[in-house]
Amino acid sequence: ISFAKGSQLTSIPPYAFYDCINLETISFPIDSVLTAIEEYAFAISSSSSFNQEGLSEISIPKGVQSVGDYAFGCSIVRSEFIVNPTCNNRLKTVTFSIDSALTVIGQYAFNTQSITKLTIPKGVRNIGEGAFSSCSSLTTVSIPKSVQNIGEYAFSGTIVSQCWITPDASGHVAISS
Repeated sequence: ISFAKGSQLTSIPPYAFYDCINLETISFPIDSVLTAIEEYAFAISSSSSFNQEGLSEISIPKGVQSVGDYAFGCSIVRSEFIVNPTCNNRLKTVTFSIDSALTVIGQYAFNTQSITKLTIPKGVRNIGEGAFSSCSSLTTVSIPKSVQNIGEYAFSGTIVSQCWITPDASGHVAISS
């Protein structure tokens, strides 16, 4: 998917590209006016047959203020946070602009992805429940002082060995390995 230069799209609506299992690239123009990636916008269901290649990286445009629940995650039928192991997506790199407007990362927004390193942008205030849960390759996380709340299970099921939280950060930290 490539969004044209000058595109006036401000929101990717819920379920817009849900279960698009062959989606390999998403490209936003530098002048993007996108402000929201809604819930399930690019989610994959656990019952899908996965493309072994799939989407491997995403650069969130600087104007995006919120990434909705399950936006890039795996929507699964789960019991007490036990994730379906067949629902392991290929997204390895998530980047944010230095001057990102992002303030909210929704519940399970990037769950079960193959992300290895993550720098949450300055300005984010809320990291939702399970936002990066079961990202089994995630080893390093940097959280800015703007974060006021980290939801339960936000980083559960990861192998985080390094986490930097600016001293002013508050809220419960739910990190396990």
